[in-house]
This record gives sequence, C-alpha cells and structure tokens, in this order.
Amino acid sequence: LQPQVSVPSVVFGMIIENLDYAQLVQSDNLLATFNGTVKQAVASVAGWGVSQDDVSLQISAGSVVVECTVVTSSEDLLAAVQAAIVSDIVRLKSELALNLRALAIFGIFKDIAMGPITVASGSDPAIFGTTQPPTTTTTTTTLPPGWTSVTTTPLPVTTAPRRCAAVEAPCLFASRCCSNRCTSLHRCGPPLVWP
Repeated sequence: LQPQVSVPSVVFGMIIENLDYAQLVQSDNLLATFNGTVKQAVASVAGWGVSQDDVSLQISAGSVVVECTVVTSSEDLLAAVQAAIVSDIVRLKSELALNLRALAIFGIFKDIAMGPITVASGSDPAIFGTTQPPTTTTTTTTLPPGWTSVTTTPLPVTTAPRRCAAVEAPCLFASRCCSNRCTSLHRCGPPLVWP
C-alpha cells in the first residue's frame, strides 16, 4: 500500500551539515529561526507566487535532514516550481548555507554549530499529489430511427501515488518510506499504530 499525497506539491530533501540536531529541536526559538530561514530560501528559489507559507518542512537527525514540501495553488504550477528548484539548487544551497552561517556568527546558532555550516543535496525535487488525466466511459444507446442517446460518465479522479520503500529498506528522508518513518539507522521503520 502506497500513501497518497492529495495536495499538488513538489518534495525534495537537503542535508544541513555541522548543526547539532538534538540541540536545535530542544529550543523552540532556534527551531523557529531555522525553519523560517530554510522556508524563505526555498520560497525565493521556487519562483513567482510561492511564499514562505507554501513551504513546509520535516526535519530529522543525521546532521539535520530537511524534507521540503512546496504546495502550489494548482497542478499547472508544479512543473514550473520543480524546474525553478532544479535550475537554482546551487544558489539555494549556497544562500541557505550563507544565511545559516551568518546566524552562527552573530550568536543565534553559535552553540549548536559544530563547524562551518554547509548544505548538501539529498534528493531531487519530485512532484506529488497530481490527479491522473480525467477518463470517461461512454455508453451509446440506439433509440427509434434517427435518435441516439449518448451518456458520458466521468470516472472518479484519482491521486497519483508516490513510490515508496518497504520496512527495513535504506532511506535518507521519511518521505522515501511507505510508513513515512526513516529511523536514525537510515532504514524505513514500521508504521506507527495508535490505540
């Protein structure tokens, strides 16, 4: 069973090196500053019409692994956002690293920086949450001579599934796993079951 993403979005990952993940997530202020900095950098590269509010982040350990999801207002914008990120990924990484290093120099990230902060690519931008081209079924019924009745019934719109990995498969980002859980050993974990 593959999870479905129901909102048109572009998803990609990055690895922020030389930041202490444990200390970052312990402080609401540091985490909010980090999230705001990353969201702004992603939105500026994603193109016209994408704001910080359209970017969501999921972070995990392994230096700091960041999964970025850019939600668009329509499926028509997805390819443009994906192309913008692909074409400007070098600028995104360098500007984000520069901004995070500045925060370390000016004291905000001083205690959690373990060296020069760098940004490495993790995964290429991929499109999720698109609908398949609408399909219809057509039924033709013949009536008395000269009359024809055609009934067209649209099939339900589906959501394009994302490819995902099974439990224990290697992973770097949670979105790679069908369970949406990538463990600290970089293996897909079993799904959480809530009572």
